[in-house]
Amino acid sequence: MYETLLEELRATGISFAAGGWSVAPGTDHGILRLDGGAATVWADDQIQEQALSGSVHVFTADDGHSQMQSVQAAMTRAGIRWRLAYIQYEERSRLTHYTWNIELEAA
Repeated sequence: MYETLLEELRATGISFAAGGWSVAPGTDHGILRLDGGAATVWADDQIQEQALSGSVHVFTADDGHSQMQSVQAAMTRAGIRWRLAYIQYEERSRLTHYTWNIELEAA
């Protein structure tokens, strides 16, 4: 499911990196991060089901509304649970930073 999500996000036309914060400041970009297990179902001392939590970040000089909608549509198409966590203006980079919290099923 992670690969599907990353493909859908990259299909928005935004340059997405997985995991790190290594994209040059001042440029439109996105970051997909997985932070760990959100929920785990155990039976017979084995994991039966597991959800992973993480976040999607988009930094843009645009007003962001069209990009915000395309990112949300991509996450919905990928079949993950998401919610918009916050929007803030980054003074140093002069970019608007959108953050969504996400949950996806572990493969």
